[in-house]
Amino acid sequence: MYSSICTFPAHLIRPGVYCLTLAAHVPNVRILDRWESALGFEVLSVGGSVNEDRAGIIAPLLEWDRRRH
Repeated sequence: MYSSICTFPAHLIRPGVYCLTLAAHVPNVRILDRWESALGFEVLSVGGSVNEDRAGIIAPLLEWDRRRH
């Protein structure tokens, strides 16, 4: 069993409700499994300011901590 943890920098994601889809695949070969709406979460606006009119797609490089249990 494995676990993965990722910490997002402050103000990276605008406040709102989000849903994640998880998938495992062999690159360019086949999809092994896919979980639609596997995880839901809400980002709250807490202190600081976020430009609510900000638009666009982000592609940040985030650090992941992967561990085998």
